Amino acid sequence: MMTKLMKICLYLLALVPFMVAKNTIFPYATGESLFARGLITIISILFVINLFIEKDFKERIISRAKILIKNPLVISVGAFLFISLIGTIFAINKYNAFWGTIERAEGFVGLAYYSLLTFFAVLILEKDDWSLFFKFNLVASFVITSREMFQFFSGIDRPSSFFDNPTFLSGYLLFSVFCALVVLSENKSRFWRNFSAFSLFLFFMGILFAQTRSTIAGVLFGFITVLIYGIIKGSNIHYKKVSLRKASTVILCIFFISSILFISTKNSEVWQKIPGVGRVAKIGQDDSTTQTRIIASKLSLQAINPVDNGIKKFLIGWGPENFSLAYGKYFNPEQFKYEMRWFDRSHNKLLDVFVMTGLL
Repeated sequence: MMTKLMKICLYLLALVPFMVAKNTIFPYATGESLFARGLITIISILFVINLFIEKDFKERIISRAKILIKNPLVISVGAFLFISLIGTIFAINKYNAFWGTIERAEGFVGLAYYSLLTFFAVLILEKDDWSLFFKFNLVASFVITSREMFQFFSGIDRPSSFFDNPTFLSGYLLFSVFCALVVLSENKSRFWRNFSAFSLFLFFMGILFAQTRSTIAGVLFGFITVLIYGIIKGSNIHYKKVSLRKASTVILCIFFISSILFISTKNSEVWQKIPGVGRVAKIGQDDSTTQTRIIASKLSLQAINPVDNGIKKFLIGWGPENFSLAYGKYFNPEQFKYEMRWFDRSHNKLLDVFVMTGLL
C-alpha cells in the first residue's frame, strides 16, 4: 500500500508546472517548489516507514542500492553533492548557499531535495511504472504547450505558458521531447504512439515559439550529434534497403548546406518572420542580449581567476546561490548600455557552476 502511495506521489510531480501561487511574491517559483518539496517529503516519510515494516520492500531496495552505488553516474552525482556541500560550508553568504533564494528555490537544500527525488524514483519505480510516469508528464506537457500556442496566437511575442519565463519553458520542453520519444519507442498502443508523435511535433514548435536561443542551439547540436552517431554506428541498421548511415550522411549534408545558406542570408526579412529563427538570426555584435551575455561571461571568468581571488574560490567557488556577489564585485557598468537588469546568473550553465561551486 505504501509503495503504491509513493508511486502516486511521483506521478503527481507531473503537476508541478501548474502550481502557481498567485498571492505570493514569486508566484511561479513558490507554488512549484512548495508542491514538489511537499511530495518529496511525503515520499521520504513513507519510504523510511516502509523500510521498517515491509521485509520484501527492504530487501528489494538494498539489492538495488548495491547495484546503483557502483554506477559511475551515481558516483559522479554523489561527488558533485559533496563538493557543493563543501562550497556551502565555505560560502560567503552561507544562508543563501544552504537555503537558496525564494525566487530560485535552489541552494544546497534544493539540490538535496531533487537528489532524493532521483534516488526514490530509481529505487521504487519498475519499468511499467516508468512508462506511466512518462505518460503523465507527456499529457502535462501537452496541456502546457497548448496554452503556449494559445498565448502565441493571441499576440504574445514570447509566450511562457504557466512558467512566467520563456527560458524556463524552453528548458522544460527539452524534457517533454524526451518524454515523447520514450513513450513513442516503448508503447505498442496506436493511441499513445500517435499522441506522442503529434506531441513531439508540438514540443519542437513550442521551443521555437518560446524563442530561447540557447535551447534552439541545444536542439540543433543534439540533432547533429545523433546524425554523427548514425554515420558511425548505422551501417547495419536498415529501413527499406536504406541504411541509417546513408540516411544520416544525406541529412547531415543537407543540414550544413542549409546552415551556410541561413548564415549568408540571415538579415533577410524572410527569417525574421519565423518564430525563434528570427532571434537566432539577430545574434551578433549589434544584439543587446548577446552583448550582456558576453559581459557576464567575462565577469564570471574574473570571479574565478585564482590570481585575483585565491585558490579556494577557484576550486570550490563562491558558494551555491552566491553568483550575485561575484557579479556585484566585478560588475561592468557597460552592461546598462544594453540591458537595465541585475543578474543573479551568468546565463551560461557551465560558468554558473564554475563560479558557485568551483573547478572541482
